[in-house]
Parts: sequence; C-alpha cells; structure tokens
Amino acid sequence: MAPVDSADLFKAKIQYLARDDQHQLVKPYYLYFKYDSEIAPTNTSPDDRFVHICNARNLGIPSREMFSEWGFAQLRLDCPLTPKEYCYDKKVEEVLYPKYKSIARFLFPNAARVEVLEHAVRKRHPLWLSEGIERHKLTTNQPSDYVHIVDYVSQATAMDIVTSDYVNENTRIYFDEKHKWYYWHGLQVDEVIAFIQADSQAENRAGMMDFTPIV
Repeated sequence: MAPVDSADLFKAKIQYLARDDQHQLVKPYYLYFKYDSEIAPTNTSPDDRFVHICNARNLGIPSREMFSEWGFAQLRLDCPLTPKEYCYDKKVEEVLYPKYKSIARFLFPNAARVEVLEHAVRKRHPLWLSEGIERHKLTTNQPSDYVHIVDYVSQATAMDIVTSDYVNENTRIYFDEKHKWYYWHGLQVDEVIAFIQADSQAENRAGMMDFTPIV
C-alpha cells in the first residue's frame, strides 16, 4: 500500500434538508425514475451549508473502539477481485462475503450469528455532479466521491427513496452546528469503511450519513 498523506481538513458545501412546514404532514420523498405524472420528483429543498471536514486518520482511535463509540471505522481488507468482477454477484458472494463476515465478527465479538443479506454495486452516472443537475433528476443512486461521516446525528427526519424497482427509507438531516464531518484522506484499495446505519429509535445512537460535498 502506498504511503498516505495525513492532510487535516478542508471546507466544503454540504447539502442539508431545508426545513419545511409541509413535512409535519407529508413525508419527504425522492423519486429516482422516469414517470408520466404531475407528481413532483421531490417535495424537498436543499439547504447548502459550508462545513469543515476533518481527516479521520488523525483521530488515533482503534477501529473497534471507534466503531462502538462513534459508529464508524476504517479497516483493512485484501480482495483479489478485479473491478469487472464486482458486477458478478456469485463471484462477490464467494470471495467478498466471507471477508465482510470476518470484519463483522471483529466489530461484533459477542454476536451469535453474522450474515450478509445483500450487496449493491453502484456505477456513476455521466451527469453526476453536473452543475444545475439535482439528484432526483438522475435515474440511478450515485456513489459518493469520498466517505463523509457525521459523528453527531440530530435533527433528523425519515425520507422515502423510490426507484423503478425498489423502495427505501433513508434519513435526511437538518443543519446543526454540533454536527462533525470526517473523511479518510487517500483511501486505498485495501481499506474499507464500516459504519452503523443509524435507523433505529435509540436515543443518541452513533451513526453516519455519506455525502459528496462541493469543495
């Protein structure tokens, strides 16, 4: 693995969810597919804020402790798959699933059972991040350029994500000065990010949200 630079932080624009009184009565949603209807593709508006994003490599916290207390961690995973092979589900299940289960057992040492339920491979849309293009105008769910972790989740609301073949409930957050954002500078091919997707009702549950900021 190549040496990793430990650059500290940068300032970037994060798109929060704008507060809207209608969301007290109507659940926020995004429609990620083409359809013939007068229904708006989303009933949300962005709230762009500039925030500081810090390099998580400088935190100096062991992976298991970071995962338990903060809800995210970076670990090593050697994988012989080529980029093309990630598109073959059976190959991914045979090669990657055992490795992911091993990581899960490390992070949850008291777990009675560990299983991988499903996986997804996301390919970037050619118009992704084009100026003037909102996410709901694209027909695919886009991966982020980096991984950005917020270790203090508050002022959150549930939102439905609807595509042509599945429905998912996601979480959007309103701006809060207490939020802290992190990224892993120079993420390598043998490094993975494990995180708790905080979708429970537990109070002050550690978790994360990923987003591609505009630097």
